[in-house]
Amino acid sequence: MDESTQKTIKYGFGKRLRELRHSKGLSQEGLALACELDRTYIGGAERGERNVSLVNIHKIANALDIPPYELLKGGQARHATSRNSGTPVAVIRSPTQRIGDAPAALRPPQTEHKAAQSWLPQMALRLFGIKF
Repeated sequence: MDESTQKTIKYGFGKRLRELRHSKGLSQEGLALACELDRTYIGGAERGERNVSLVNIHKIANALDIPPYELLKGGQARHATSRNSGTPVAVIRSPTQRIGDAPAALRPPQTEHKAAQSWLPQMALRLFGIKF
């Protein structure tokens, strides 16, 4: 994955984190205290400067009282380009949209769980041990 794609993913995650933090009425310091992380770590994550680990995603989600997959939703539309020519090849609405293009054999089975509307949230739920 090239550096600009990584920056786009980290920026989208940070933007979503900031939105959720504001919706809960928390400051960066308040969130950092609640999830036992440093305030500067939260600020760096919101600015897209940090590659946040799965463990820290789980800590942040618990502090915000949301399921971890909520932090991965959203993102701004961006154009993907061919690695060779640089010409646009698709419009991607979020960094995770391409995952839905996986062959059906690789996707988890569909469930009736209301929170699991795509297979990425299902994988996040399974990753963090939530049964549905």
